[in-house]
Amino acid sequence: MARHRIRTAVTREPSLFARVLGPAFADLPEPLRAVHGAAGALTLRGRATVTRGTNPLARLAAGLVGFPAAGEDVPVAVTIAPDRDGEVWTRRFGDRRFRSRLRAAGPARVYERFGLLEFRLAVPAGRDGLGLVVEGWRLGPLPLPRALAPASAARESVDPAGRFRFDVPVHLPLAGLVVHYRGWLVPEAAPAARLEEPVP
Repeated sequence: MARHRIRTAVTREPSLFARVLGPAFADLPEPLRAVHGAAGALTLRGRATVTRGTNPLARLAAGLVGFPAAGEDVPVAVTIAPDRDGEVWTRRFGDRRFRSRLRAAGPARVYERFGLLEFRLAVPAGRDGLGLVVEGWRLGPLPLPRALAPASAARESVDPAGRFRFDVPVHLPLAGLVVHYRGWLVPEAAPAARLEEPVP
């Protein structure tokens, strides 16, 4: 076939976060680019500390979403699987699992859906990491009052050991803290010794 000068090439769509962040994606620390720019499904493992709110409404909200129970040095596994519309994130904290689906919502914005609830998130990004900040929410197609929306300003960064760090606080108006989970993750193939370090 060489005489016909036929060339083949494989092209790959940019990842969800590469699309929504545009040039700012290149400014992210390398461990975050590796997670958010992976070509296929990626599994990460690590440890976390989880704090839960005590208000009955906060406990109900946490149960509906499937947020993890309170605990120290909880084993964590996160799988990120790209699909046609975005990404599916499956998080396992100990024996508790919850899942969300993310898709593009415009420049530096994503939608994240938990069942029928969908949140519009701003994604500020820079050399020190990125954030995920709730801007609005809806139940199915029905917009919900912004004043009643959960307040969350999640943060992803890199710790001194070069690991992916997450810090996710969620509060509800009037109910206070729903859940706050924070910890670190490394790709599943990382040496086992690094997976045994507790959350500082």
